[in-house]
Amino acid sequence: MSANNPIIPALDATSVAPAPTTTLGPATARKRTLAGCFTHAWQIDLTGLAVCALLTAGAYFAAVAPAMDRRDADAASRVALADARDRVTGLSSSVRTTRTQLTDAQATLAKVEIPLQSATTINARLAALAELAVQCGLDVQHTQTGALSVAESKRFARLPIQLAGAGSYRACETFLHRLAQQFPDTGMKSFTLDGSPATESSTTPVSFGCELIWYVQAGK
Repeated sequence: MSANNPIIPALDATSVAPAPTTTLGPATARKRTLAGCFTHAWQIDLTGLAVCALLTAGAYFAAVAPAMDRRDADAASRVALADARDRVTGLSSSVRTTRTQLTDAQATLAKVEIPLQSATTINARLAALAELAVQCGLDVQHTQTGALSVAESKRFARLPIQLAGAGSYRACETFLHRLAQQFPDTGMKSFTLDGSPATESSTTPVSFGCELIWYVQAGK
């Protein structure tokens, strides 16, 4: 062999030093064992917490939430019932007050009840109305009576009377005023004027028409 290629001696398997082996002491081994136990225990605890959380949520939505909803609904129902009772109490008081007022009004009307005449005296009533109109300055040109109608209470009847004529605005006003005073058993259903006087005190003639209701005895 040449000097440029040196010979590398072969290594014997027995001449290679083995890798060093680390030997753990008793204390180190115990520490690693305890660490593994704690890690496993934490994993179990976390799993248990997750299961408990799921069970709690399920119990809430299955039982607690409906119970709270029912409680809120019951509270709302109690409030509505209290309001309804208050309204009923107020209405009852109002009804009692109205009945008292009606009774008082009926008693007052009974004291001032107007005596009614018989419908058979219609000619005398027409003559009296025409005379009043003349006294007020009106010229009655037409009179007509309607059909007699008996009230549902059977206590009185109604007899329509129509008057038409001419006169001043002031004369019409005077007639209406005196009609209410002298004939309390006669009501005014309608009154019309046809004309345009310059003023209320004008003497310019206007046409008038009125429909009166004469209250008479029922069935007579």
